[in-house]
Order: sequence, then structure tokens, then C-alpha cells
Amino acid sequence: MASKYRAIIYEAIPDGKGGIHLRPVTSAQYLTVPTIAASLGISVQSVYAACQEGKLASLRFGATIRVPVEEYVKWLAECRHAEYERPMRRQDLEG
Repeated sequence: MASKYRAIIYEAIPDGKGGIHLRPVTSAQYLTVPTIAASLGISVQSVYAACQEGKLASLRFGATIRVPVEEYVKWLAECRHAEYERPMRRQDLEG
């Protein structure tokens, strides 16, 4: 089954006038953990944890982890609708 999603990775090139031009670098069906982390502004460890906990479906090839773009899109949708639970603090428990 062909994937209906593709990720296009761009390289930001300064134009010398304070702006940037985006140059397509690749179009992929799979994303790396560092790419996902950088695109969301979160830590690589957070993405690895989501993969390990089964929240973000991923494929492992030896020591390499790849995330299908379709699974990334699903995960983003789930995160968008997730309820945030604030961790309990000591002050909350004492009083």
C-alpha cells in the first residue's frame, strides 16, 4: 500500500537581506528521531521515549529508528487532543 504522506525536508539558506530561502533537500516516507525532535522543538529523548512507550509507532533497523510519516501524523493528532496531567507536587500531597 502506497503511503499518502511524504515529508519534505528543507534547508534554510540565508538570502543576505535578513530572510531565508527554503531549498528542498529530500522527500521521505520515513523520518529520523532527531528530525522529529528538531521540527517540534522538543528533546530527542522525548521522541525516543514516545517510541519506546508505543505512543509513536516506529521501525528499528539494528540501532537505527525510523518513523513512518503516516505514524508521525497520527501521533501529532493524538498529541493535539491529549489532556495534560500536571505531575503531583509535594505541596499538593501535604496539604
